[in-house]
Amino acid sequence: MVLFGAVLAAFLFRSGHIPANANTGADSCNAQTRSARSGLLNHRIEQYPRKPLPHTEQIVRLKRLLRRTRTEVQHRYEDLFDSTRGRRECHLEVAVSCRLLGASQDAVSLLEACVEELERQEAMFYAPFKPGDRIVGVEGPPGRG
Repeated sequence: MVLFGAVLAAFLFRSGHIPANANTGADSCNAQTRSARSGLLNHRIEQYPRKPLPHTEQIVRLKRLLRRTRTEVQHRYEDLFDSTRGRRECHLEVAVSCRLLGASQDAVSLLEACVEELERQEAMFYAPFKPGDRIVGVEGPPGRG
């Protein structure tokens, strides 16, 4: 869950959805509200100390969700083109369809990044050598040298 949150934050920051100097709204609320919100958040985190699924099961589930989301993008394209097919169109319908299509495309790219990261982590887990390992050369066959 922490990994997914980190990947999500990195993706949103990289894609420009969260600017570097983003105001999260904490400045606009008073200290009492902030402390109440943080206490509620800590309570929620402590309430559900669930063990994550194995990497392989997470990858299977995310790939299934990725297939569904790609299908949703295709449906959004069809909706957008259906709304602009006639001679007259509803501007608000086209604007909302464009927004829905953009959100679906963002979800697909986020899921692709998550699947890629999980596959990379699984490969590192099963790899015989880890990053930072020093591989010392073995001497050649006897008689040379």
